[in-house]
Amino acid sequence: MNDLQAAAAKAQLTGQIRSFMTWLGDGRKLTQTSRIGMTDARHLGELLGTGDQIDPEIGGRVFKTRSSEELAYLTRIVEWMKAARLIRVTGTRLVPVKKNAHLLDRPLDLVLALLEAYPRLGKSLFPRTSWRQSLVGDEFTVIGPGILTKLLTSQGACPLGDLKEAAFEMIAAMYMLAELSELQMEMLQRTIETDVTIAIAALDVLGVVVVNEADNRAGLTDLGRFAIRRLRGMAEPGDPVLQVRIALRDVDDPPVWRKVLIPAAYPLSRVHRVIQAAMGWEDCHLAGPDSAERDEMQEWVGGDFDPISFDLAAANAAVAAV
Repeated sequence: MNDLQAAAAKAQLTGQIRSFMTWLGDGRKLTQTSRIGMTDARHLGELLGTGDQIDPEIGGRVFKTRSSEELAYLTRIVEWMKAARLIRVTGTRLVPVKKNAHLLDRPLDLVLALLEAYPRLGKSLFPRTSWRQSLVGDEFTVIGPGILTKLLTSQGACPLGDLKEAAFEMIAAMYMLAELSELQMEMLQRTIETDVTIAIAALDVLGVVVVNEADNRAGLTDLGRFAIRRLRGMAEPGDPVLQVRIALRDVDDPPVWRKVLIPAAYPLSRVHRVIQAAMGWEDCHLAGPDSAERDEMQEWVGGDFDPISFDLAAANAAVAAV
């Protein structure tokens, strides 16, 4: 555990956050659009080493940076801290969340809080313009955990191509892409590949992933593997295990019960799945019609009737209006 604490303390992002919170103090004034002012943004860029370019010169022409929102890396740090409830906006001030201030002195817990907030970064992590949208960003509450699962289940470092393919497959399962032209599909694939690269880079600065650019692979660090497993309630060696007896209430002749071993770290959602499996249940209600019954009902009332989606309240309202 001491090695994990040390690794968490050395992560680039946790160091940047500690420096940011020292700068923030009891709070700082924001602009009228609730953004960090450019004077503060310049200072933070140097303090945190974000590498953001202010007033970049392109082709001999200087493009003036008008808002700190244009500074991608500083914005990522700020939005990640908001998602992890380390800071919040109140009125026109950015202030620390006092109840979570203890995380600054507990780097491993800080990494866990930041990794838990990772899937909520979709709107701020990926660049958007009038001509570039991000389906990965729109669906990051699904794709973010999917990337973590792919990394966790990979034997060794995972090829970046596999992560990008997995993200594309998740997008394809949620959107109708068959009507896209060849050019549109190519642009979408390029955008997804770029966004997955950004998503992995964010995990890299958190210290949970190491990217090997020479091999084009990304692999979990010991810190990353521990953090993901801990957040998902997966048991670690040495964790306490609870022996639980599950019995059906009001069933005595004969009594129906199961005895199971459940790691103490399991969340209730996972305990629910254990109970379903132990009792031989299918996580559904006994009164639900089977497929044959649904077909019979549709034949009786008409082929367009769907008993699953039928809105009884709307039907009653329509009858009452006659």
